[in-house]
Amino acid sequence: MHIYLCRHGESYINLTWPNETDPEKINSGLTERGIAQAKALADWLGNEIPEVNAVYASTMQRTMETAEFVSKKFRQDVILDDRLREIGNNYHNHMAIPQKDLPGGYLDFPLNQKPFSPIIDSVENGESLAHFRTRVGIFLEEMIEKHKEETILIISHGGLINAFTDLIFNVGFYRRCFLRMDYTAVSHFEYDPDTDREPWRLHYLGQTTHLALNAIK
Repeated sequence: MHIYLCRHGESYINLTWPNETDPEKINSGLTERGIAQAKALADWLGNEIPEVNAVYASTMQRTMETAEFVSKKFRQDVILDDRLREIGNNYHNHMAIPQKDLPGGYLDFPLNQKPFSPIIDSVENGESLAHFRTRVGIFLEEMIEKHKEETILIISHGGLINAFTDLIFNVGFYRRCFLRMDYTAVSHFEYDPDTDREPWRLHYLGQTTHLALNAIK
């Protein structure tokens, strides 16, 4: 199985975070630059990958808009999944927080110092880093079972890419390194449970060739 994990393009909330408190603006769409990034991503993936069996995306506006460009390139419908939302945007039971209740900021402590504490104290029953990684892990296990010997694309967030990589590399909750992902950065993982070596293979992480080719910063 091949998994291409992509971050969304630049959105309006990325320009004002973490100072934005208006729930209507927190779940905002792509900027003009974000649209250009998403188009460049779709064109590059179309040349990089001969066939895609499924395209998954977070249910946040910036990821859904990015996924639309990608899915059209492969003539696939986008499969939306709340488990792919950015960290802090779900309850501890993995259900999505409604638009009107979306939080405006995180606590002022590093998540790796208190991975079992709620990320946002203003959200009742909000998730912790441990809850977040669990929902990502549940999704990943489902993909492994559902898409054996297939290729899938996942359009999500920087935090999710970190959680995804932590799970694959068996990183503990008190992690020591954050993976910085640029807008529309692509990571390629391969999973083979039948190999006599490690089941996961990393082809590349955070690749942004498509932005350089199109002179998009």
